[in-house]
Amino acid sequence: MSIAGMVVLRRLLFAIVALTVVPSPAQAVEGADPVPILAWWRSVDSQYTSIDGEESPGWKAFVELRDTASSDRLRWLLHHTSPVVRAYAFRALVARSEATPEDLIERLDDRAIVRTRSGCVGRQRFGADDSFAAMAFHLEDPGRQQVLEALLSKPELSSRGFALREWTPAPALRGSVVEHARMRSSGALIALARYRRSEDTALLATAIAEGNREALVAATVFPHPALLPALREARARRLHAVEPQDLYAFHTGLALFGPQTLEAFVARLDTVHRRRRAFAMFGTLREDPDPAAIPKLFRIWEDHGLIDCAVFERLVGSDPDRALDALEHALSDVNRLPDSEPCLAALLRTWSDARGVSGQGVLVDALTASDSEHFVVLAAEAASVQAAGSAEVLLDRLRRDPSPGVAVAAATALLAYDDDEVRRRLAIGVRRRIRGARGRTRAELYAVLRSLRDREQPDRGLAPFR
Repeated sequence: MSIAGMVVLRRLLFAIVALTVVPSPAQAVEGADPVPILAWWRSVDSQYTSIDGEESPGWKAFVELRDTASSDRLRWLLHHTSPVVRAYAFRALVARSEATPEDLIERLDDRAIVRTRSGCVGRQRFGADDSFAAMAFHLEDPGRQQVLEALLSKPELSSRGFALREWTPAPALRGSVVEHARMRSSGALIALARYRRSEDTALLATAIAEGNREALVAATVFPHPALLPALREARARRLHAVEPQDLYAFHTGLALFGPQTLEAFVARLDTVHRRRRAFAMFGTLREDPDPAAIPKLFRIWEDHGLIDCAVFERLVGSDPDRALDALEHALSDVNRLPDSEPCLAALLRTWSDARGVSGQGVLVDALTASDSEHFVVLAAEAASVQAAGSAEVLLDRLRRDPSPGVAVAAATALLAYDDDEVRRRLAIGVRRRIRGARGRTRAELYAVLRSLRDREQPDRGLAPFR
């Protein structure tokens, strides 16, 4: 046999032996040692990693390790050559409530890259960050402070930024936190704000002026008056860099400065920012017993078309005529209607009760111009009061609107009209829409036809439903 042939044969034999000694997770049998299986596996998995509903084979091996391995063996496996085994071993200790802050601090030195999979989402991170994520929400002081102190010297770990953003550092760590805040380390400005010290406002104000997004969030943690001038100078272009979850926190924090900030922030921001700002103001002012809050709430609604139900109830109780005039204006512009269906339904019910027949024209106009997002509620209200002209609008939307949701809502609302001609045209319109409908839309349209059949009488000229 040639040398090349011997090399090929040797590699083939090695592969056969390897497959015999280390089964894949899918081949694993219950009771087998899970460590070789996990060492073979390439990722740290959650229970499900695909849409087929099957448990991950790696997860099954982890469960076997978690349930059968001794504490001593798990701690020994923290030094295994495979980063996947090390990560799983630590997760097993956490799951059994046996991991200590000291164990985690030791794990923070693991710089091997591990791939994690949860559902259909995969990512890569340091083994240290994976172990921190597994234990972070189980930590309490003083262990939390021990871990935070260790993280302050590890800038390469994303865990440090999380800990600084979410945890309140101990007084003994203040010096390090100040230094990190000066370097604009991730999370450090927010951690500094949690000390709530006046001498830190200059540093925070400078960061706000730079447009640092974490400085904006820090102002919500520590709404000191000294920060207000810097916040007033913040421009909308800077706020666009803020993450959505931080942006809402930022606007909520601005509301903590009181109603006097309304003019400074609501008027000068774009639509998305105005909405977040206005609803943050609602959250602060709706429970404010000061009568001075009422005109400010009216201004948010009238100038920016934003309202929520709790604020509306307060405004109706304070000045019903002005509140109903503002609601009439909102009904003329779909962009001024609340997104919440229960809130919109409550507003429409108040409108119908207060204005009666005289208000039906406004309701029908809103129904005609409404988008699919608000149509369902408007259609139900128009049908409940039998608003003049609403049946014609609903029949037209059933026939022409491309949205399946609008078609179903229109057909369902039209069932409330006790008029033979309306029902005849409803049956025709529903049958036409069913032809191209599928799934849930088709089933809901058939339900409308069944309701018509149950009410059907011979003199109405409706063809039998089959």
